[in-house]
Amino acid sequence: MLQEQQSRGQALIELAILAPWIFFLFIAVVDTGFCVVAAISVQNAARAAALYTSSRSAPPGGSCAAVTQELQSMPNYAAVASAGCSSLPLQVTFLPLASGIDGNPASRVTVTYQTIPLVPVPLLFSGPVTLISTVEMPMRP
Repeated sequence: MLQEQQSRGQALIELAILAPWIFFLFIAVVDTGFCVVAAISVQNAARAAALYTSSRSAPPGGSCAAVTQELQSMPNYAAVASAGCSSLPLQVTFLPLASGIDGNPASRVTVTYQTIPLVPVPLLFSGPVTLISTVEMPMRP
């Protein structure tokens, strides 16, 4: 009986020692997941803006609206919507190209987005992560 009680106490001490590490690992995985979702959203937003601006009849200012519509699910969307697309946390630049990759006219859109980390993880994510995505799309009639 005494052996069993000592074994339980030892297991409890081991759990108490490892619990902070397990918690830290869990938070790091969740935070990394949020950053991956943000990266995918920024890529989709850049693609949507490039598709919008590749139409010859589309006004260039609409690329900001296309990007903000794609980034509605981001946690700092209120800051994005109020700041516009000219300063961080969201910058959208549109550049019409006379000669794209294939030699035809194209539009290039660059989206720069700054995320907010869920929990600052030292040595991994200690501050905001800046994601940049550039998409070039041939002009459509």
